[in-house]
Amino acid sequence: MRRLKQFFTAVLLLVFSAIVSSQELNVEVGIYANSESITESQKFLLWDLERLASELSVSRLKDIHSLVKINGERKFGVLNYSSDVGVVDLDRGVVSGPWPISPYKEHLFLSGEYLAAAEKIAAVHGRKFSVSDDPLSVAVEREFDYYFDQSLRPKGGGGCLSLAPLRYGDIDGDSSSELVLFFRKGLILFSLEDKRVMFSAHYLMGDEIPAGEVERYFPGQPKAGEPIFLSRSGASVLVMEKIPAWRPLSKIYFGDFDEDGKRDIILWRKLFESNKHGDNSGGFKGLGEVFVHYSLRDGMYSKESTDRAVVQEWLSSNNLTWKKGFPTKSECIGSVGDLIPEMHDPLLNDPEVLQ
Repeated sequence: MRRLKQFFTAVLLLVFSAIVSSQELNVEVGIYANSESITESQKFLLWDLERLASELSVSRLKDIHSLVKINGERKFGVLNYSSDVGVVDLDRGVVSGPWPISPYKEHLFLSGEYLAAAEKIAAVHGRKFSVSDDPLSVAVEREFDYYFDQSLRPKGGGGCLSLAPLRYGDIDGDSSSELVLFFRKGLILFSLEDKRVMFSAHYLMGDEIPAGEVERYFPGQPKAGEPIFLSRSGASVLVMEKIPAWRPLSKIYFGDFDEDGKRDIILWRKLFESNKHGDNSGGFKGLGEVFVHYSLRDGMYSKESTDRAVVQEWLSSNNLTWKKGFPTKSECIGSVGDLIPEMHDPLLNDPEVLQ
């Protein structure tokens, strides 16, 4: 068993829309590795789970990364280091799973969310690659990477939600709770009843080079007309070109917006690109935004063709601003409860992200 280094157990209160659902969603955060303060009893709990999986020859659950209590019993949802999930019932001596976190087919990507230098890198390799002229068009041939890369965890960012990747709660309002996972700054809902991913969306993505690293790739003072924030993909040895960084951001809202008795999901995504040195505004500029409505059908969330104006009216009539969407509050050590800075940045030059 891997050395356990860190332990977190808490209850995260997510209020996506008190007006729409009039219900608070309690999501419990589980025990996970990487703490020097983990107690002996917590170690023994993890060992008991892994021992049971080993005895039952459930080899892929013998190396547990995270676990979360289910309904306060000695029954736990678990996540392994291969990004599989399962359920271990200590009292009954039963292990269910593991089940792979398979890609959600309607995970939304926009054309403008590809790496800024993707077309140039493809050309170097003699491949054809093109991005739509409309950055807000939906990119269909792409899947969200659910692989849990432990080496990325200590870096945090995006509110540090992925530092506690496994949670549990009733998100869809059907009285049957789901596993809630945070991978690569994305939210994944996994149905234990249907044993599949029922929804996923990334809330933060980008390839911006941090300010402290720019000099390593592009030494010297920037010139007028060059991007203020540079794309990391442009720093590839195959490209080495100052390409504007982009930053797509999403807020997620839950509630029975269409009043059919089932909890819907609204995804509000904004897409930004770096301005250039010499521009009066500085920072970023908005390329546009999309409003997507998902409804619950047969245990899965499906994207609907609901008109943009209708979705905007649902948000407006319920006073659901950008700040009231999820995620908003940081879980990073030292800034717990603060606004997630990347998602509410004045440098975005968009008054809505501050409201």
